[in-house]
Amino acid sequence: MSHTDPSGRTPDRYADWDAAYVLGSLSSAERHEFEKHLEDCPRCAVAVAELAGLPGLLSTLPESTVTELGVSNLPETARAPQKPAVALPKLAHQARRSKIRRRFAAAAVAAAVAASAAGITAALIPHTETSQAQAAGVPLSFSNVDANSVAVTGQALSVAWGTQIEWKCSYQGTPQSSGYEGPKPFELVVIDKQGKETVAASWDAQEDSVVSPVATVLTPIGQIAQIEVRWTNSGKVVVRAVL
Repeated sequence: MSHTDPSGRTPDRYADWDAAYVLGSLSSAERHEFEKHLEDCPRCAVAVAELAGLPGLLSTLPESTVTELGVSNLPETARAPQKPAVALPKLAHQARRSKIRRRFAAAAVAAAVAASAAGITAALIPHTETSQAQAAGVPLSFSNVDANSVAVTGQALSVAWGTQIEWKCSYQGTPQSSGYEGPKPFELVVIDKQGKETVAASWDAQEDSVVSPVATVLTPIGQIAQIEVRWTNSGKVVVRAVL
């Protein structure tokens, strides 16, 4: 995100690093340098959090849209939502070589539309190599609130811009005797110590399915009171982890 002073200049040398950071195109030294900067720059931290779902969303785009955005020769497998990491090297290269952040912003919008059409509504990022700053995760012990067929495990990691949440949700639902009613919508809700709720992600689960998403929130890990998985339609809590 470009930050300018009243004179129109851009004094922040890190202003255009957010997209490259999210896409994993910074070198190890640059990544650590930028993470240190994020600790003292709320604007860049917000910018990174806003782009957190970009890699996963970009990988859902059809090749024609990717080509229009300036990323060509995308492998066929990169278009499959379940394998978002395949497309990232090419996308990251484009971010580093051309610094076309506006194109990536447009891609995020287009990807969101494509993802919505496919029933993918969670703002997810793929599992990538964890940096030293993210190495220590806090295990999340989810307990079922009542009798249900949902099991969740996961961890929360403190990152420079907030908290990254990684979890695995298995849904062992079975069709009703009247016939299969279709996928069930879930959402992951983060509740801070002041009671403020943030919907970090949402997804549809087929029967006997397992999803392993990643999401980020701006709330520091030390300010999170609990994390819940809820039925989207009713808001009923399915499982809960207390930090």
